[in-house]
Amino acid sequence: MANIFQATQARQDRRDAFVQDKKDEIAALKEVANEGIMQVGGNPEKLGAFLNMMVTVPSYSSRNAMLVMQKKPDATHLETSKGWYDVGRFLTGNEKENGIKILVAKQKGRKTYFDPQMVYDISQTTGKPVKK
Repeated sequence: MANIFQATQARQDRRDAFVQDKKDEIAALKEVANEGIMQVGGNPEKLGAFLNMMVTVPSYSSRNAMLVMQKKPDATHLETSKGWYDVGRFLTGNEKENGIKILVAKQKGRKTYFDPQMVYDISQTTGKPVKK
């Protein structure tokens, strides 16, 4: 009976650690985006770059646009690795480690939560031409 309790406790401990790691990751991403937004406020050049990024990724929130701008300011077309695969493009070399982490809002019942997700710019891929 002790073994079942220990196994159950170990599973719960792993789950708790995973949840805490996700919370920490989300908090860190929010902090990075907020710092970037604060820097944009007093700098017309950075504000212009940020507004251009908002136009480049119109379906992204301002927070995610800032995360993209900070990681890859020259980004032009973003997709997940699966999104690129679906259009016949593939990540080149070690680009899987160089993705841009954004926060995607997800719905579970009435509750909305954020899930970190990696996206990649077209410059990080190779394959079929993409229609605009």
